[in-house]
Amino acid sequence: MAAYRRIADSCTTQKQAWERTVGSPAPRYYITHFQAYQRMLQFYKKDPAIQNLPLLQRRQFEALYETCLRMSQQKEYVGMSLYQLTQFAILQPAPSFFVSPKSMPRYFQIAKQYENDKHRRFLHFYRDEYLKNKNKKNGK
Repeated sequence: MAAYRRIADSCTTQKQAWERTVGSPAPRYYITHFQAYQRMLQFYKKDPAIQNLPLLQRRQFEALYETCLRMSQQKEYVGMSLYQLTQFAILQPAPSFFVSPKSMPRYFQIAKQYENDKHRRFLHFYRDEYLKNKNKKNGK
């Protein structure tokens, strides 16, 4: 959502904003550590099943593989196992979001709903705390 908000101001339509957001750099790789570890094992073993992945997924894991290779040469990561390395690699900035422009509206809606729910839970929590404190002050 932050990337979309940053880009949306300079766009004329929402569709154009989604397309630019999809191509913009992401703050991290949006996959689980387990997914990343399993795919990196396949890359290291040069498993032919990698070629059967959808294009965007394959690009995502190729970029993550390059990130793992680059990180494994850095002093603070030398000697780490692949399992440990992928934990740090998925937190590195990604070259893009690896999402098709067609599916961006769906992800946008999910993120928007999550923010609304988070805000609603926040307000309910503080309303309940306020009522508890008010009742304590009134001696109820």
